[in-house]
Amino acid sequence: MPAAPGISERCFSAERERFGPADYKIWYTSQVTADSVGRGWSVPVPMIAPPLLAVINELAGKLGYLAIDGDWGTTEPPADLRVPVRAAAGADGGPAAGGEPGPAGAAGAPAPGEAARAEPAGESAPGAAAGDSVPGAGPLRSDWLGEQLRAGLAAWPAEGTAGRWEPHGSEIFVVVAVTKGPGRPAEYWLVDLGAATVAAASRNAQENSDWDMVGSLDVWQKVIGGEVNLSVALRSCGLRYCDNGEATPLAADTRIGILASLLGVASWE
Repeated sequence: MPAAPGISERCFSAERERFGPADYKIWYTSQVTADSVGRGWSVPVPMIAPPLLAVINELAGKLGYLAIDGDWGTTEPPADLRVPVRAAAGADGGPAAGGEPGPAGAAGAPAPGEAARAEPAGESAPGAAAGDSVPGAGPLRSDWLGEQLRAGLAAWPAEGTAGRWEPHGSEIFVVVAVTKGPGRPAEYWLVDLGAATVAAASRNAQENSDWDMVGSLDVWQKVIGGEVNLSVALRSCGLRYCDNGEATPLAADTRIGILASLLGVASWE
């Protein structure tokens, strides 16, 4: 779709609806800023009513954007929220003449609303062992987070975590720091409580973890630095606890307590 110069100005020039449930901040917004782009990734899917979710995904499909699915907000954001455009199939089932790409939803492209996520450059192949490789180049921006987790484990009693945190003291979890960097949009720290180890990992580590905690790099910094309470970060979705959906509230409470202890922050209750 060709660019439409001035479209954002035209959108903000019209009077906005001020009745019913809505994001009140749009009433006083007059431009699109880099700080606001992508913040919808922190909205938990269960907070979106199913009828509204269906409407959102239908519109996203028509516009050529990825649908909101079960992975929304539980790992790094897609590098591009647009559905990849693939070559339209010709009459014989092959590529269209000239190999010109067809519109989203054309033959060979995902159907409207279907989530199609491209693998980030350098990502481990599906099925690779957790921690086999870390995508991207250069030092990790969240190295200090890994060091904090290691220091927290080292400070625990010699008998380890099993007795203190049973039945969760030997679990594996992943701490995800969303960096918003193009080369490495998120960094992953695989914490093995049973083995008392912390290692940089790839996104595949989440496939076998018992639970994960996801947040942006700046939120992690504020929580560890004491600027933001862990409970506040969780309530505001700055940090998000994720599991397989079968854990009890007591399990979630214990696991978040484990993380708080490792990070050396005040109890989140």
